[in-house]
Amino acid sequence: MTFAATSRVLAQLLVLMLAGGPLVAESMIHDSVGIPAPALEAQPRRLFTLIDYFESGRRALDAFVSAQDREHNLAAVIRRAKRACVRIEIRHHHKDEGYQSVNASGVVVDGGRLLLTAGHPLEGAPDMEVLVTLASGETRRARMLDREYEVYGGASRDWALLEILGPPLKSAPPVWIGEIREGEMALVLGYPDQIGINASGQVAYDSTEEGGYLEPLGTLGVVGRSKPLALTPQVGAIPMGGMSGGPVFDRRGGLIGIFVSLGKEASGENTSFLYNAAPVSGLLDRLQPHTSKVEPQGPGVQAWR
Repeated sequence: MTFAATSRVLAQLLVLMLAGGPLVAESMIHDSVGIPAPALEAQPRRLFTLIDYFESGRRALDAFVSAQDREHNLAAVIRRAKRACVRIEIRHHHKDEGYQSVNASGVVVDGGRLLLTAGHPLEGAPDMEVLVTLASGETRRARMLDREYEVYGGASRDWALLEILGPPLKSAPPVWIGEIREGEMALVLGYPDQIGINASGQVAYDSTEEGGYLEPLGTLGVVGRSKPLALTPQVGAIPMGGMSGGPVFDRRGGLIGIFVSLGKEASGENTSFLYNAAPVSGLLDRLQPHTSKVEPQGPGVQAWR
C-alpha cells in the first residue's frame, strides 16, 4: 500500500468519526498501534487527529520498551538511534517566488558528512533545495551525490546519498552497519508529516522555521524476510508519508536498511502490513566512491572509518 493509500484510509476513519462513528474509528486506530481499544463510552466525542494516532503509538512503544528493557536494553539503543535520524524538507522552486515542499526522513552516516535516505522523495527539478535537521534542531543544507529509483524496481532500488554542506553534523553519533537476521526485532524511525516528539515529551508538529528540538517517532517490527528486506509491524503507529528514507536499526543499534514503503501480505483470509526497506549492505558498492572505507569493527560489525 502506498503512503497516499494509507492517508486515504486514515482520512476515511476520521470521516467515520465526523459522521457519528467515533467509537468504531478510535477502536480501529488503537488496534493498529498495539493498544486494546479503551472503554470509550464515557469519554467526550471529538475528532481523533493524527497527533492522537501517533501519541497512541508512542505510548504503546514506550510501554513495550519498559517491559522488555531489563533483558534487551532497548531504551538505550533507541535513544542513540534517534540522534542519527534527521527530518528532511525538499523544496522545489518555481519561476515565481513560491516553492513546493516534500518531506522525508534520513540517517546521518560517515562522521556526519553524508546522509542516506529514500530515492523517490527526490524526484523533480534540478533546482531543488534540501534542508536537513537533526532532533537537536541543528540544520544544514545538502546536495545529492548519488541516487537510484525505479518505480517497479523494488525497495532495493529506492535510495539516495546526500552530502551535508558546511561543517559535519557532529552531534550525530557514529553509525555502523548491522546484520539482517530473520525473526529478529528491528526499529524504524522517521518523521511522518514532520511530526515528532518535542522537548516536553509530547507528540507535535514541527512548528519552527529553522528546526527546533523534535525527536523522530519509532515503530518496532520483526524481520520477516531479508531478500528483499521487509518487516512485519509489531508495536507502534503504522508509518505515513514523511517517513520515507527513515533508518531501520537492528536490536543492537546497527543500521540495516532505509525504509521506503508500506506493503501488504495476504495469508489466507488475513492481510497484514509490511515495512519495505532498502538493505544498506547491498548499497556499499555504490556508496564506496563517496564514503570513507567501511572496515570490520568486530564479529559481524562494519563501520565507516
